[in-house]
Amino acid sequence: MVRMVLSGNHAQSYAAKLARVQVVAAYPITPQTSIVEKIGEFVASGELSAEYINVESEHSAMQACISAAALGARTYTATSSQGLLLMHELLHWASGARAPVVMGVWGDYQCPACGSFATNTLPSLIRDFIEPGTLRVEAHDVAILDRGTTESSDSAAGAACAAEQGSYWPYHDWLFANQAGENRGAFRREALDAIAARTGLDTEAFSSCLDSGRHQTAARAEAGRAAIRSTPTLRIGDEEIIGVPAYEQLASLIRQQAGIEAP
Repeated sequence: MVRMVLSGNHAQSYAAKLARVQVVAAYPITPQTSIVEKIGEFVASGELSAEYINVESEHSAMQACISAAALGARTYTATSSQGLLLMHELLHWASGARAPVVMGVWGDYQCPACGSFATNTLPSLIRDFIEPGTLRVEAHDVAILDRGTTESSDSAAGAACAAEQGSYWPYHDWLFANQAGENRGAFRREALDAIAARTGLDTEAFSSCLDSGRHQTAARAEAGRAAIRSTPTLRIGDEEIIGVPAYEQLASLIRQQAGIEAP
């Protein structure tokens, strides 16, 4: 066991690193300067992967943390005495905003288990957690099932092109509702164009977007970028679930992350 003698300030810095904070709002001013300086060293050396934001006041530091937390990030800032007083206008927002839990979902449109999650689990999550404001789902489309075709990457690109017209979720739902096995033609080009028409998209703009190839490339790269080994992969905070869990298991985890009791 490694033992370290630390000042109180540096102990806070190490606590932030161990907590794996993702956004640090830094306003170095005595007596907490050494806290954010040490965290800055962790970020610079790669020991902590976080966005380090230099702000101009305590008020701005708290605003940066509130905004980042609303988008699902784990945040950190440091202050004391008068600095805390200067933050007071925002403290009730920080404590009472009840920002939703963020769940990332990585899926391939040809994946049968992903289809099961989208058609069976997601509607229940919408009813129980998303509509009440407890949960926000971030969908990440990957292409890991292309075998002799490009149906995974093309369908992911189709959803991304639909998103450019504000219709990601309708297109997403159509794709999963029309699965027909892997690489069997369900998501050939004419099928994707037909779904675009049925979901009310500007088909000319959709076709141009799909032809560009930029979203196919992004879908193929996403699995490696996010270290996805199988789909679906769900991530909530530090928890990762591969496959489709029992609904109550997932609901329990969401409640735990949100700090609410089971009904």
